[in-house]
Amino acid sequence: MHMSKKKMSFQKFATVNIIGGLGNQLHQFAFIKYLENKGFKLRVNLDWYEIDEHKDGTIPRKFELNIKNFDLILSNEDEYNKFERFNYLNNSKKFKKFYESRFNFLYKYHYGNEFSENKLYINNIFNGYWQNKKYLIDKKSYLLDGLSKHDDFKTLQKDNNQDLNTMVHIRRGDYLSWGEDLPLSYFEDSIRKLKSEIGEFKYNIYTDGEINQKSELYKFAENIFNDTSESSLSTLKKMTNYDNFIISNSSLSFFGAFLSESKKKRVIYPKPWFKSVNFDPYVEEDWNHIEY
Repeated sequence: MHMSKKKMSFQKFATVNIIGGLGNQLHQFAFIKYLENKGFKLRVNLDWYEIDEHKDGTIPRKFELNIKNFDLILSNEDEYNKFERFNYLNNSKKFKKFYESRFNFLYKYHYGNEFSENKLYINNIFNGYWQNKKYLIDKKSYLLDGLSKHDDFKTLQKDNNQDLNTMVHIRRGDYLSWGEDLPLSYFEDSIRKLKSEIGEFKYNIYTDGEINQKSELYKFAENIFNDTSESSLSTLKKMTNYDNFIISNSSLSFFGAFLSESKKKRVIYPKPWFKSVNFDPYVEEDWNHIEY
């Protein structure tokens, strides 16, 4: 008589630590929705935004979103303390072997951009950016719906100048110290490629860096937006109103292109995305890349 193995079933609890700027937050919100669809009972933790200086050199960010607009719930003190106890035991010599063994279904600390779904745990902490393409599939409407409830992301009138239809995003900031800033040649090659496809056009530059007065890339821009005091939500909303996107290896400009509802959208992105990390970003079928 053949006996089939019964699959273990239990309620899965998870706290997701939200970290980074607005683009990273949106990646993590899409990931949370993915976990919810997998049956996790979710809470979010915002402690990262109370830290004034990060050890890895990451620039401190503001949390501009309202988690209720995305149907999310903030972790309470009891839940936080419970996971703190799990973390303490997980790192203690006495219990470490158990938590690393195949007998542990009680607790797991997950870190990175993806996690193994082969083994499930009752209690889970997720700490990372979760920039895996599978977490973004079918999440565009969810993200747009949550963003549209914020005052800084309300409907913004599109520029009447039909030729001014292209956005160029140049990420500098902490990317300079990390060595992940893109060369100007990437943007110049991207503009040439786009001109070969659609003819002449006008473009605006968005950047968190200084304006390079000697570069033709900056000289020929209609407008240069580099007001770092503007809310990221307002900047993102402006970005979504273009038809053409030359994005940098930045989550903010990625979401500007990803969330755009233009029916004639063209997107150019850099390849490789990062020089120091092997990372394959989510791209739609008609997006094009420029190697640098």
